[in-house]
Parts: sequence; structure tokens; C-alpha cells
Amino acid sequence: MQKINDIAFSDDLRILIKCHSDKKGSIIIPEGVMGIRGEAFFGCSIESITLPSTIQRIGNKAFAHCENLKSIELPEGLQYLGEKAFEHCASLSSVIVPSSLEELQNGVFAYCWALKKVTISDPGLKSIGYRCFYNCWSMEEIVIPSSVTAMGIAFRDCWELKKVVIKSKKIQGNEDIIFKGCCPNLIIEKAPDFKWIRKKRGLKVIKKKKFAKTDGELKLWLPEHIVRIDEFAFYKNIGLIEISIPCTVKKISPFAFAGCTSLSILTIKEGVEKIEKFAFHGCINLTSVVLPSSIKEIGMAAFAGCTSLKRVTLSKRTQIEENAFLGTSKELSIIFRR
Repeated sequence: MQKINDIAFSDDLRILIKCHSDKKGSIIIPEGVMGIRGEAFFGCSIESITLPSTIQRIGNKAFAHCENLKSIELPEGLQYLGEKAFEHCASLSSVIVPSSLEELQNGVFAYCWALKKVTISDPGLKSIGYRCFYNCWSMEEIVIPSSVTAMGIAFRDCWELKKVVIKSKKIQGNEDIIFKGCCPNLIIEKAPDFKWIRKKRGLKVIKKKKFAKTDGELKLWLPEHIVRIDEFAFYKNIGLIEISIPCTVKKISPFAFAGCTSLSILTIKEGVEKIEKFAFHGCINLTSVVLPSSIKEIGMAAFAGCTSLKRVTLSKRTQIEENAFLGTSKELSIIFRR
């Protein structure tokens, strides 16, 4: 790990790990940095930040509670913006969403009370997550680009939102709750022949060995109507690169992802409570895992044999069973948060 101007980076300077909480003023992140870890700037007093053109991923709550942050330019090339990345940035007044970003995660700009101007590149964005702009009181108008096909309860309690322009032909969502709590005289201009598509509640359980064999690379963001992932559901799926597990899945069953040797990006949403034995055994490409505070227990050998795993962030209240991290990297650091 290297430290430059009170900011910690990985040894190769590709990942920004953590900024000192007392940091103020303006920050320029150097070219070459590709990722910003979750909560890296949480609660800092910075007023502006310049991101490099090389940035691809920004983690969950990376800039949350930066209450003095006034502006941010998200560069083209950004592929992932984590949940609640800018939550409670009370001074943030404008943002441009680049065309390279396909999904706005849950709560990304929630409680950004000063956020007035949001520009979403068209085409590009495909979905807008749950409470993405929740309580953005100053927002008066927004244009939803033609590429958006799904929307959660994104604009709840945006009191001053007076006009919405929808360029898409159809969006999966429910108009009655997406804009609940907005201006009583809200005008929604829709494209000709526009349709709201109600969500279909299909598959609820991913059964044993359901995804044990698939062709090619696999990236999955499981929807919130999934409530259970059975034992061995993805066992030895060597094509699985990324998985996002929703809050509705309360426990991750034994051996569910064991032997997924290509898995490098693991997102477990707040609400998941237990990781059972051998759940991620032998996932040799995992290097970093951020576990939500809702995780109460990590079972025996849950991450054993994850030879590249160097960093795990979890709650102090999480109970860790015997050998949960046996056979991981010798450089493994476990970071406990309150």
C-alpha cells in the first residue's frame, strides 16, 4: 500500500483505498487509477474532486456523507457506480451520468438535497435503481433517455419535481410509486406509444446446480424477487465473473459458489444475514470482499481456498466460524467497521 497526500492507494496505484477523514478542499485523483473502494471518502469534508479518465469502478458509499462536496464529473469509461455512492452529499448541485454507465444502483444520490441538475447521456443508461434520487428536494426536471428500460422507486419524495420527459418506448416499473411524493402538478411527457411494464414475479429460488454449467462468461445481478439460493447452485461454474446477491436472499447456502474460479466481483446487498459453510470455497480470483453490516455469521471455511483474497471488510458484530478464511492470501487483512 502506498500513501500520497493522506490518500492510501494499492501498491500499483490502480486502486484508491482510503482517504483520511480530515481531508478538505479539492482533490485530483491521478490518471491510471481504475477503482475507488467502498467508503473510501466516507464523511470527508472535500468540496470538489477530479476523477481520472481511467476510472472504471466506484464502490458502495464511496463518497457518502461528503456534505461539502459541490460538484463531481463522472468520466466516460465509468462502468460501475456502487449503491449509495453519493448518499447524503447535501451540497452536490449537479451531475452528468456518462453513456458508459448502464445502471444507477440503489440510493446512489439519495438525500442529495441540493441536487438540481441531472444530465443522463442518451443512449447509455438502462436502469435506475430503488430510491436512486430519494429526497432530492431541489430537482425540478429530468429527462429519462431512450435507453432506460427499468426503473425502481427512483424519485420518491422529490418534492419540487415538476416535469419528467420519458424518451423510452417502454419501462419496467410502476408510475404510481416511482413518482410518489413529487410535486402534485407533476407533468410527465412520454414518447408516443409509451408503456409501463409491470414486473413479473417469476423465479424465486435458484435450485441446486441450476447454474453449475453455463457457456461463456456470466455476469448476474439477481433481482429482489429471488429469496433463496440452494446448495451447489453455481458449483464450479468457471464462467461466472460477477454476482450481485439481493437483500431478499437471507442466507447463502453451503457450496453455493464453491469452485467458481473466475468470480472476481462479489456484491452482497444489505439485508443478507448469513454466509454458510464452504459458500465461496476455492474462488481463487476474489481479491476483495465488502460484507454488509447485516451479515450475522460467516460459516466454516466459507472463503477457504480463496488464494487471492487480500481484503475483507465486515461488521464487528459478525460471528466468524472456524477456518472461515483458511488458505487465503498471506497478505489478507480483515477490516472491522462499527
